Amino acid sequence: MNALVKELALNNVGVTLRNGPDGLYYNLNSGTKSWMYMAYEGDQDNGSYTVTGRYGESEEVYSLDDLLYMFADRFSARDFGDQAWLDLAVDRGVMERKVEQVVSYS
Repeated sequence: MNALVKELALNNVGVTLRNGPDGLYYNLNSGTKSWMYMAYEGDQDNGSYTVTGRYGESEEVYSLDDLLYMFADRFSARDFGDQAWLDLAVDRGVMERKVEQVVSYS
C-alpha cells in the first residue's frame, strides 16, 4: 500500500484498486462529477503519484494536501462529493463548511 493511500485510509477515505490497460491505479472515489484516478509510476524508491481527471488533465501529487486541493477544485460549483473527502478537506483547512438557512413557502 502506498503512503498516500494509507493516509487516506487512516482518515476514513475509501479508495478502490483497479486494473486498467496501463496497469494498476486507484479510483479515489471522490464522489464529484469529475472523477480522480491515481497511479504510482516508477520504482518503490523513486516514483511519483499522478492523478488523472475527467477531462484528461493529469497532475503529479506529492502530499495529501495536494489531493485535497484537487478534490476542492473538482467540487467547486457542485453540491455533491463523498462525505469522507469533504470532512477531511474541512478538517485540513482546504475547504470551509457553510451552513445556510433556507426558508420556503408552499
